[in-house]
Amino acid sequence: MYLDDGWICDDFQSCNSASVHLQNDLKHAGFHVNEEKSQWHPVQSLEWLGFTWNLLEGAIDIPVQKLENLRVKVHNLRFKYFATARELASVVGSIISMRFAYGPICQIFTRQLSMLIASKVFWDAKISLSAEAIDELHFWSQNIDSLSPRVISPWFRLPERIIYTDASDHAGAGILLDESSETFHCMWDDFNKAQSSTFRELKAVELLLKTMGSKLENKFVKLYSDNQNVIRIVQVGSMKSPLQCLAFSIFNTCLLFNIDLSVAWVPRLQNCTADFVSKFFDFDDWGIHQRIFRYFDKLWGPFTCDLFASSNNYKVAKYYSLFWTPGTSGVDAFAHNWALENSWIVPPVHLINRTIRYLIFCRAKGVLIVPKWISASYWPSIVDMNGKYLSCIVDYVEYKYPTNFFTPGSDKSSIFATQTFQSSVLVLRFDASSM
Repeated sequence: MYLDDGWICDDFQSCNSASVHLQNDLKHAGFHVNEEKSQWHPVQSLEWLGFTWNLLEGAIDIPVQKLENLRVKVHNLRFKYFATARELASVVGSIISMRFAYGPICQIFTRQLSMLIASKVFWDAKISLSAEAIDELHFWSQNIDSLSPRVISPWFRLPERIIYTDASDHAGAGILLDESSETFHCMWDDFNKAQSSTFRELKAVELLLKTMGSKLENKFVKLYSDNQNVIRIVQVGSMKSPLQCLAFSIFNTCLLFNIDLSVAWVPRLQNCTADFVSKFFDFDDWGIHQRIFRYFDKLWGPFTCDLFASSNNYKVAKYYSLFWTPGTSGVDAFAHNWALENSWIVPPVHLINRTIRYLIFCRAKGVLIVPKWISASYWPSIVDMNGKYLSCIVDYVEYKYPTNFFTPGSDKSSIFATQTFQSSVLVLRFDASSM
């Protein structure tokens, strides 16, 4: 006769007492106990049902031998271009069996392999391994030893960071709730605009985690979305390749920053802040053509910082943006000291006056690009009463009605989106370091 496995969890004395009673009950009932498979003395770590249960650390892990067996199977396949459905099923089965310890990553990173198995004609038929399937094998080969075991009772843990995300037709957004409530925002390019709403919502999650990875590092993060498909895909992946690639990227980011990510759905009414930010339209994400930048970077550079940029138009690796966005070095250029930079400066028109004052305040240097509008409010900040440029403007170049000087941003009707600009443009070399 066979009895299902089981174990008792309590303090040492209670477990010891229960062990004695249970042994006596089994003996008096006439059962013969398999002593080799029994653990009668209370312990805080044991192997049970193929897992290592560590009550001291509160985690479920995989026994060393089980990991070694998987490592051998993966190694035998990762350099092959063909494999049988039986071989693939053996690897996928071993990985899926670890889901209880490692979570949904076991399903997400076996999607392509599972689809190949489903395409089999018979078990020993040779199947061509796709590039995506090989990527999954490489992932397990490289990360088997670095995956973190799951906490046994995660519902007792309070999230250390809380995030709300959303996406509209033209932008992705997110709110990181911490001491300063950081805001993430990214305007979509034409490719992302053409994708499904689920793709854009998932893309917003991916970009937010990459952007704020350092702020979320080694943290238990709770992420909320009002799109149920996003929650499902983050948890188990997708059969659609573009969505699966995003799920793949999200988990790679979590591994890179050691983020323990938990996702949950919320009604739209409880996601109103992220929804509001996603509807923000950045009319000032136009930029300067790359050939223009290269010319002045050789002439007056090299430039060390792009003060007013976004992930879609930055010219220097170090750049400041309006919101947190992929690759940004900081939010709000006016919150940083420009004194140590040779800056590339292309501010929105309404910030030109403030930019000039801050350049002088920081005693900074850089190249400022402005339209030559002598009736604009910023014009007296550039020239004196005699119409001469201020002493801090040490050089300049004027482009008269230039063609293809600007690159259009999201607002296709902007004056900066026209091929020929409707006025002259000034490229001013500022140096206020001696003022």
